[in-house]
Amino acid sequence: MRCLSKKIKKNSGNNEVEVNYFPLVIDWICEDCGYMGIPIAFCNEEDYVNFVSVHEQKQ
Repeated sequence: MRCLSKKIKKNSGNNEVEVNYFPLVIDWICEDCGYMGIPIAFCNEEDYVNFVSVHEQKQ
């Protein structure tokens, strides 16, 4: 995660996903910065805001 955007999506040529398909690292892309990788998932908005705050303090 580079820009802390919430705009991530599956990076695939079509929207069909096979049941037996195991996603690869590059299967997710940020629509804002183009980063490809595994997204970080948060349980709620408060956790996300706290993460962003800590990230910005370390910069």
